[in-house]
Amino acid sequence: MSANITLIDKLTTDSIKSVHFNALYQTLSIAYADSKLKIPSFITSKKTDDLCRYADIFSLSEESEYRVLAYRIIVKLLGVSEKKPALGSMARSIFTKLGLFFSESRFDKDEHPLPYEREVSNILKRDRQKLPFGNEVFTDSQYEVFTSLTELDNFSFSGPTSFGKSFIIRSYIFDCISNKKNVVILVPTKVLIEEYIREIRKTIKVEGWGNVNLSKNAQSYIEDKINILILTPERFNNLIYTDLELSIDVLVVDEAHKLGDDDERSMTSFKVIQETRKRLPTCKVIFSSPVISNPSVFLESFGLDGRNSIEAIEGPVTQNLFFIDLLNNSSQFYNEVSKEFYTHTKELKIEDMFSFIRSVTSKSSLIYCTSKSGSVSDAVLFAEDLPLLTNPKLVAASKNIKELIHEEYFLSDLLLKGVAFHNADLPKNVRSIIESLYQSREIAYLFCTSTLLEGVNLPTGNLFLRSFKTRGKITNKTKLDFWNLAGRAGRYTKELDGNIFCMRDTSSSWGNISTLVEKKNEVKADTSALKRLMRGRKIINVLKDGPLNEEKQERIMDQISNMILSDYMENKQKNHPSSLMNLVPKKFHSGLFKVLEDKLRDSGINEVPRQLFAIGHNISIERHINVLSDIKEQPVILSSLNGSDTYPLFERVCKVYKLKFSTAQINRLYRIAQQWIHGFSLKDIINNSLDNCSTVVIYRGGPIENFDRTNKAHVNAIINGVISSIEHDIGYELELYINHYYQHLVNSLGSEGAGINLSTYLELGTNDKFEISLQNYGFSRSVASELIKFYKEFIKFDDENVVVSIDTVNLLARLGKNSIAFTEVGNV
Repeated sequence: MSANITLIDKLTTDSIKSVHFNALYQTLSIAYADSKLKIPSFITSKKTDDLCRYADIFSLSEESEYRVLAYRIIVKLLGVSEKKPALGSMARSIFTKLGLFFSESRFDKDEHPLPYEREVSNILKRDRQKLPFGNEVFTDSQYEVFTSLTELDNFSFSGPTSFGKSFIIRSYIFDCISNKKNVVILVPTKVLIEEYIREIRKTIKVEGWGNVNLSKNAQSYIEDKINILILTPERFNNLIYTDLELSIDVLVVDEAHKLGDDDERSMTSFKVIQETRKRLPTCKVIFSSPVISNPSVFLESFGLDGRNSIEAIEGPVTQNLFFIDLLNNSSQFYNEVSKEFYTHTKELKIEDMFSFIRSVTSKSSLIYCTSKSGSVSDAVLFAEDLPLLTNPKLVAASKNIKELIHEEYFLSDLLLKGVAFHNADLPKNVRSIIESLYQSREIAYLFCTSTLLEGVNLPTGNLFLRSFKTRGKITNKTKLDFWNLAGRAGRYTKELDGNIFCMRDTSSSWGNISTLVEKKNEVKADTSALKRLMRGRKIINVLKDGPLNEEKQERIMDQISNMILSDYMENKQKNHPSSLMNLVPKKFHSGLFKVLEDKLRDSGINEVPRQLFAIGHNISIERHINVLSDIKEQPVILSSLNGSDTYPLFERVCKVYKLKFSTAQINRLYRIAQQWIHGFSLKDIINNSLDNCSTVVIYRGGPIENFDRTNKAHVNAIINGVISSIEHDIGYELELYINHYYQHLVNSLGSEGAGINLSTYLELGTNDKFEISLQNYGFSRSVASELIKFYKEFIKFDDENVVVSIDTVNLLARLGKNSIAFTEVGNV
């Protein structure tokens, strides 16, 4: 035996290659897969004993893949062994070795004792890995990551979706607060913001930290407080170019794999991280990603030491992967050791996909849908034959949603059957209701879209996939998205494992699933902006002639070109080399330098303030020039929020920025926005839209139909259309361009002459300064409105209308216990 190979290394290597072990594990996997399909099956005592010995050997290894295998073996045995009541001590032993203390605590230590020295080791490890704040305990893998996080200057880590990345980040943020450090958490979408605010505020309250400014508003940075800001790339983009003397000690980039997305938001993320590195060179940067095997790539992308990274493989749960072929009535399971699919039964006699889902489980099931409309229609169809439930929490939630949205909203009726849908168009407070009910298992079946790929913390017992982009070429990005989604299966505090069911019910619904799932531990990420910066010839052409069309790929290259031009303008003024230009291959530098100089001389961009051009990198040079010209000739200055003032601004912004809204669409958006900023409830806005509706389109690309007020599908199409318009068209696109127009007004006319900035009111849906403050504090729009109208005396504001304190005790005593307001106040 080589001197470099330990006895355990030798045993684990021999065991994994053993014909005996592989045959045993295959038998165990078949029995366990059968049990998941409600087919009775078991493993004998003799085979159980042999498998336990193998599990014990694997659990002693330093290699994560063997430790994970030990966990899988014992979990499966606990499900199908004929002697499973006697397996508690073995389970405790293995769970303790992996630091899975919550799983270990499922077994009574008096009934299932460990050897004395193992019990002592257990106690010592628990004490060492206990969180600095709260009573929870890190698993071994989590503790390793957290320790590195606190000790290293910059750091990147990845882990399974169920690993607890947000949990680790929050724990580190609490460490930062105790050390008086300012932190920005960069999240890819707004859907992640509320979860961070809610969970961080709980601990702030428990620890009694009084000098913390926790906010999702980039404008709320307070110099004499500990700032914890949770921001999207767009919001951080505004902050990083502010005139404030920023002090940011730590930048956390959550869901960092999104830097590899081929979209405009990933370009903004890359830019603000790059800008942070340039403006705040002492700022510590942390990257957190799911699944990927190369977390070092993000450090290296920004010139940082790639050795400061960890790929965590051990998650607190494991997954069972099935391929259910409803066309052939067969089921296959994936063997994690042999890395192959095996057909284990052809006993399936299921009529359709929904029947299969109901036959497998009646609880904790996520059904993945490829579209928002599909998540709604599938949920409605699935629930048709289900009985009404009398669950008081579901009844209360149904009532609350009817009051918030509409009496005929599909979601309120679905809840009464334990079914719901979840997509990006749900209002924030409704989404929170659904997530809370699902996590507490009140909702049994949840039809969801790719919002789960954006990092929403919604683990599940069972995940059902009808299809997953497998008809075309299976790319590394496809695999990353698949395993990120699949990793939702299994909840550490609820189950020991989770189930992923890939279901084929049409000949085209799945391609080669083996290719999709193979080499799970080799899924890699990259940084899309760096790849774009390598295309020097394309950048030169876009700078010379502009983008060829409005297609996404051309828009992205236009952004890259604008980022280079902005960086070049700033550094030329300071006589510094351009950091972005240095990322373009040197062979293109002379041509790029010439075209940049030509652009500065001929385009008129020199007249646009560099800061505004830098903030608006996603706006074409032509549009920047248009805005500058418009403001010089005949600016639209908003003097009030009356319709006679706001409509001309809507019209002008759409024209100047060449937004693709027809006159009819502008009129509709204006009507909705007027009600929105004047505090109309969402329900009232929806009812007004229903009263003024004549036609409807049920799904994207569908035919235009005459609106029938008695047709529930028609009513819900209008409801979803209003919500989508508020969330995207008004609260994102128009808010973005109106804010940019206002910043140009401020630059030309000064803040006193620029009038009112409508963008904040469009985003938050109110013009009440106290409601705005409550929303920035973390309350939803509807609850902020209710609190100001009826309970303002329980909230203290400072001279700048910032929330100072909330008398939650007296406030909760006056709120209905089943109300949304009661829940939100309780959370703060």
